[in-house]
Amino acid sequence: MSAKPREAIGYLNFYFKVVMAHWVHHQQALMVLFVVGSFMASADGNFTLITDGVENSITSININPDCKTAKGDAPNTMWTIVPGDGGVQVETSPADLLIVSSSGGTLSFEWNPAVTSSDSISGGGGVKISLPASQLKSVTVGSDTVAQVLDGFTSVTSVESNDSSTLRATFTSSSSTDFTVDAHDSSEMYVKSNVAVTGGKISDSSQAWVETPSFSGVDVSDSGELEVLGDVGGGSLSDSATLTVTGTITGSLNGSSSADVSASSGCDNFSSSDSASCDTGSQSVVVDVSNQGETMTGTTSACGGWSFGWSSSATDSKITTTTVAAIAAATTGAVAALLI
Repeated sequence: MSAKPREAIGYLNFYFKVVMAHWVHHQQALMVLFVVGSFMASADGNFTLITDGVENSITSININPDCKTAKGDAPNTMWTIVPGDGGVQVETSPADLLIVSSSGGTLSFEWNPAVTSSDSISGGGGVKISLPASQLKSVTVGSDTVAQVLDGFTSVTSVESNDSSTLRATFTSSSSTDFTVDAHDSSEMYVKSNVAVTGGKISDSSQAWVETPSFSGVDVSDSGELEVLGDVGGGSLSDSATLTVTGTITGSLNGSSSADVSASSGCDNFSSSDSASCDTGSQSVVVDVSNQGETMTGTTSACGGWSFGWSSSATDSKITTTTVAAIAAATTGAVAALLI
C-alpha cells in the first residue's frame, strides 16, 4: 500500500475516534441527567433567609431559574410556597442558592453561581417562599422545576406549569371566582380546589389532574391529558387529546382529530368530528397533592459542569450534529486531497 492511502486511513481512524468519543460522552451525560432527575424529596434541610431583591408587594411568583446563570451543577431543588404572616420571605438550602428579584409585583429567581460552583450543593436543595394567605394571585413554574403550593391561600387566580416542570397545589379555603389551570411543554399539574376552575389549557403532551366542583372552559390539545375529579362545564379537545371526568359533562364539549373523552355521564353534550369519541361509565381519578417535603437530594448537570459543555438542550444537540457533520466533511476533503 502506498504512503498516501495509509495516511488517509490514519486520518479517517483519528476523526472517527474523535466523533465517537464526543457521542459516547454526550450519551453518558444524558444518562446521568435522567438518573439524577429521579431523586425524591428528602428530610427538611437547614434554610437561610434571603433579603436582597425581596419586596413585600409581591402577588405573583415565577419559578423559572435560567441555567445560563449557573456555573457548575445545580442542586435538585424542591420549591415550596406556604402562607405566612411575616410578609414576603424567601429561604434557601444551601444558603444563598438564588439571586432574587422583584419587578411589577412578580418574584423571580436566578441560580447564584457563587453557590452552584461550590461543593456545598452535592446534597440537593430546597427553597421556601412564604407570603400572606390573601396576597398570592398567581404561580408559574418552568425550567424542569418541581414545586408545591401548600394549603391556605385564599385568592389565587391562576397556576401554570411549563417546560417539563411539576406543580402540586392545594386550595381548600379559596374565595376566588376566577381560577385558571394551564400546563404546557410536557409538564405535570396536580390541583385540588374548593372553587370551580373557570378555564385551562393543557397542551404539548402535558398532564393535569384536577379536583374541583366544576371545570369550565376546557381546552386540551396536542396529546395533552386532563383528568377531572368533578364535573366539566364544556370546552374543546383536539389532536389526540384525552379527558377523563368522574362527574358529568354539563355543557357543550367539542372534540376533533382523534380526541377521546371518558365520563360518568353527559356524552349527549359532546359533539365530535375526525374520529373523536366519548364513552360513559364509572371513572376513577386520583389527584396527588401530598406534601413532597422541603428538599430534594442529588444534583443535576443541566446547568453545566461537563468538561465539553454537553447538555440535553435542543440547541446543543444541533451544535453536536453540526460539529459531527463538519468533521465528516473535513475528513472527506482531507482523504480526497491525500488520494489525489
